[in-house]
Amino acid sequence: MYTEGSIIRWTRGDEAGEAQSLLQGNGIDSPSSFTHDGKKLAFVELTSAAKIHVVSVEDEGGRLKAGVPEPFAQSPIGATAPAFSPDGRWLAYTLAESGRNNVFVQRSLPSPSGQSGRTLVSSNQGANPRWSRNGRELLYVAGDRLMSVSYTVKDDAFVADAPRVRVEKLGGSEWDLAPDGRIAVLTRSETAGAITPDHTVVFLQNFFDELRRRVPVN
Repeated sequence: MYTEGSIIRWTRGDEAGEAQSLLQGNGIDSPSSFTHDGKKLAFVELTSAAKIHVVSVEDEGGRLKAGVPEPFAQSPIGATAPAFSPDGRWLAYTLAESGRNNVFVQRSLPSPSGQSGRTLVSSNQGANPRWSRNGRELLYVAGDRLMSVSYTVKDDAFVADAPRVRVEKLGGSEWDLAPDGRIAVLTRSETAGAITPDHTVVFLQNFFDELRRRVPVN
């Protein structure tokens, strides 16, 4: 799935068939995250200001069809990089406040208790959040570090522990986390004072094995 102008298009992962239009917006729409069942897509609409939207997606005979996009409830203007938690209950995103990016978490589904406030997860700075598939950790980038935050849900509230450094020098801010814990990073290099992609993708393997070694669970 990718953006072309103001249109979000989708194509099969095996490259069979041509790309198809899914959504057309007023600005540049950036697709970011599906729920685990693939039935909801979070994307960012970039017009005068960034705004997170959520849209339902159905598979009709091998073709994806989108419903009517709705603004993510109470998400602040300027929020980007939304990411659904593995169970779909929470949405993590990046928000710039006072000139600094930080990572917040907010409910994506209606709360039985009526709670809908956002929770600050990062410390000092953070961006591009990703959830681990084990449902216990949220990772994000802070400078050149990869940070990890353990979390629990208590009384329908998201409770985050203090962030910990997982990778001291990640090598780039564009990254993703595979289901088995491997990390792919788009590295960058400096040429004549400019920072440019060097077209190298680095895979960090056995991430969670190393995590268990450093932080053993009794």
